[in-house]
Amino acid sequence: MHEHNIVTRAKHVHMMTVPDGAAFSSQSAGDSLMQNLLQLDPMMTINEIVARYPATIPVFNRFGMDTCCGGGVSVNEAARRDGVEVEPVMGALRDVVERA
Repeated sequence: MHEHNIVTRAKHVHMMTVPDGAAFSSQSAGDSLMQNLLQLDPMMTINEIVARYPATIPVFNRFGMDTCCGGGVSVNEAARRDGVEVEPVMGALRDVVERA
């Protein structure tokens, strides 16, 4: 048995003892959240984001972006179509996903 130090992106150190040659994985809640936030991309369609994160619907509504018939286009396209800046929309979406 060997002791391994595992350093995550959040700079937390996890100590574990594992048998020699054993495979292991350690993913903290912070890593999972970071992965979710990184997956939010303005090239994703509104429908993709709403399907994955239903709590984002009010964000799109607040910015006047169509989540129904117009949801098949990317956030970039929808923002351009609906006359809104994409960065505030993405920031608001990330805030909602972070709290979910």
